[in-house]
Amino acid sequence: MDNIWNTIPLEDYERHMQHESVGQLQLLNNLTKKYLKKLSPEIVMFLGISGGNGLEHIDNNITSQVFGIDINQKLSRRNGKAIQRPNSESKSS
Repeated sequence: MDNIWNTIPLEDYERHMQHESVGQLQLLNNLTKKYLKKLSPEIVMFLGISGGNGLEHIDNNITSQVFGIDINQKLSRRNGKAIQRPNSESKSS
């Protein structure tokens, strides 16, 4: 049996997450920004990376490796390509 999370289109999931009654897309984006700035990690891992919300806050001068894990492997692979940097290797789980 396929996992239900693999059948939900990313657009539907993100539309739900950003709906004003849910507000999680904005909250998680703000928390990602806050803690990337506060901790300045050289390596960071995102659990439940889905559409890559918050990845735009990664400072390439500080963070050299980014790992993303999601139940939906298609999203992990897509985000691996999106965050790939020059002279870096994309890895997804």
